Amino acid sequence: MRALRTPITLLALAISASAANAQRYELSGNRVALYNVAGSMRIEAATGSTVVVEVERLGRDAQRLTVRTNALDGVPTLRVIYPGDEVVVEDMDRGTQTTVEVDEEGTWGRVRGGKRMRVTSGRGRDADAIHASARIVVRVPPGVSVDANLAVGDLTATNVAGNLELESSAGSITSTGNRGELKAETASGDITVGNTQGDLELETASGDIEIRSANGQRINAETASGSITVNDARAQALNVETASGSIRVTASSAPTVKAETASGSVRVELTGEVRDVEISTASGTAEAVLPANFAGEVELETASGDLDVDFPMTVSRQSRNHLRGTIGQGGSARVSLSAASGDVRLLRR
Repeated sequence: MRALRTPITLLALAISASAANAQRYELSGNRVALYNVAGSMRIEAATGSTVVVEVERLGRDAQRLTVRTNALDGVPTLRVIYPGDEVVVEDMDRGTQTTVEVDEEGTWGRVRGGKRMRVTSGRGRDADAIHASARIVVRVPPGVSVDANLAVGDLTATNVAGNLELESSAGSITSTGNRGELKAETASGDITVGNTQGDLELETASGDIEIRSANGQRINAETASGSITVNDARAQALNVETASGSIRVTASSAPTVKAETASGSVRVELTGEVRDVEISTASGTAEAVLPANFAGEVELETASGDLDVDFPMTVSRQSRNHLRGTIGQGGSARVSLSAASGDVRLLRR
């Protein structure tokens, strides 16, 4: 048993030392903003009346980093300031390189102009570069909106009761248990959202998007290259789109649905009211699974593939590649399925 005590003690000392190195800042207001060029950012729920931010500076040149907390455009804004124009992060994946235009206040995307800062990985880079990053923890009381910007690194938010805008140029974004509107955008990385209440606006240029147990008026998810998975979502409108990747929606309810991919299969399984559903793919299978009591106008089309309808249907127009008609007593509901190259199926739950 004695052999186990030493590593446990050393781990406790390491955690204590890490916490001691973090500097604490407070931001007051119903909206705050944060900017960090490289590292990580974790946002979590807290009590109290102010936002508490802990900044731990890391790397060989950690002491060269400074922090500013004055308001910008009327919004309390914390920024980690990196001198020079090249940052090396030693614990990043090798081969990673990102360029961001940073203004004199340490922000980007806010005003035009600034220096082009390159963030790279590895230990053997230019000796003149600054070898540093920052690990940030943000504790947010209820009702405060947070605008978090991390150029390189992963962003996470947990159980926050307020609106969130999360942005990363290169890194994943994860949001769990939040109550409020969420806008999440990354140029390269996955987006994962779970157990949320509020509208969702999710976008990645390269990465997968996964949504689990979400409830809001509008859910929008878009990726240029990657798959989209939605399970147990409740919304008035669901819009999912990828240029290259599959789409799968299961156990979800949304009267209005648009699911589109240029390359990949699409399957949408709905449990509630159906008002307007549009599913399309240029290359792959297009499938919709609707409640057994669905009634409305339907249209299926494929340039190369088979058509299959699992409902009794009154056909108004039919050819080898095109089928149009009415299910049930008709009504205002409309369902459209199309595939340029692939099978098209309308199935009953």
